[in-house]
Amino acid sequence: VYMNVAWNYVHPTLHLQPGLDLSDGLDLIPRQKWITNTAYYNWLWKNHVYHHLCVGNNSGNFNVTLPAADWLFGTYRTKCDGYKVDVKTK
Repeated sequence: VYMNVAWNYVHPTLHLQPGLDLSDGLDLIPRQKWITNTAYYNWLWKNHVYHHLCVGNNSGNFNVTLPAADWLFGTYRTKCDGYKVDVKTK
């Protein structure tokens, strides 16, 4: 249940999309605008952007809602060649 709730809350928010209907998944947490300005959210956003930018042998950051798993499996990325990611431009 945790992964379903966390994924359905975090992932659409990172893509600036509305939440899902209950028929699409367990989107149980009310969306709050202030959360998108927290350090933790900004870190999740940057982590997720690297997931989309880093490809091929450099791909990583697969676990948006459980990022420690990427660190554990060696797929955690903090940079991606050719890109500068700034949370101010999200």
